[in-house]
Amino acid sequence: MFKILKNSIIVIFLSCQTLSVCSQDVDGENEVFKIVEEMPRFPGCEHLSSSNEKEDCAKKQLMNYIYSHQTYSIDAILKHTAGQVVIQFIIEKDSSIKNIEITRDIGNGCGQAAVDVVESMNNMDKKWRPGYYKGKPVRVKYTLPVNFSEVYNFLDPNDNSVEYIPVFSDCNPSYSMEDAIKCNNLELKNYISDNLAYPVEAYNAGVEGVVQVGFIIEKDGSVSSIKIIHSLSDVCDRAALQVIQSMNDLEYGWEPAQLRERFVDYFYTFDIEFSLKKEKKRRLKK
Repeated sequence: MFKILKNSIIVIFLSCQTLSVCSQDVDGENEVFKIVEEMPRFPGCEHLSSSNEKEDCAKKQLMNYIYSHQTYSIDAILKHTAGQVVIQFIIEKDSSIKNIEITRDIGNGCGQAAVDVVESMNNMDKKWRPGYYKGKPVRVKYTLPVNFSEVYNFLDPNDNSVEYIPVFSDCNPSYSMEDAIKCNNLELKNYISDNLAYPVEAYNAGVEGVVQVGFIIEKDGSVSSIKIIHSLSDVCDRAALQVIQSMNDLEYGWEPAQLRERFVDYFYTFDIEFSLKKEKKRRLKK
């Protein structure tokens, strides 16, 4: 399995000429700084000994978080949108994140996707370490660029922009487009049949049909940005999302798409069937 990092996230701090207040009020309690003695740090690195080690580690942890939580809209995928979105936000003294703003956008939903990732940090179990000035926690404005790579797609049957589409499991990367699709369909059906958990609630209620899912197969073969394109029911949708997400636990899952001898991100779609007849047979075999 190929492991190639998709994005490079560079943390930029807006500089002031001195360690000064960038905005202030009368009592000084709500001052917002841009540069302080100890800048805020993403969690997971406070066990390290030196400040430099903590800073470097925190930047890597932040990059990994963005990479694993970043999503793409259908518009961004279809229009091959790529570039850099810049987000600014305030890290409060209590480690919460507020006042999230887009200062540079590339359109097609990418700006909002970057905002959503930053907003999700408020739900993390471990929180940011706030910035410190003169030994006390203070409010700090933080600037974060988020890179969006071009994503090729499986939605348009006339999109022949890649030489090789992604292939799943035992399918050969050198297959023709037609053979690769046939092999993928067979391997995916087998995998989903073995791993899909038919929700008890849906089974008892007689719910059956098809959930269409879309997902990005990253340059490293991992699966991300899983979304429902055609919904069946809440519980069936969740089961479909879970079975696609489980592909990331496979030792040999997806081989990524290739374009001009390099790996590229690719948006794939697949129909997941919920059949009462097949589920009944499966349960009788147990």
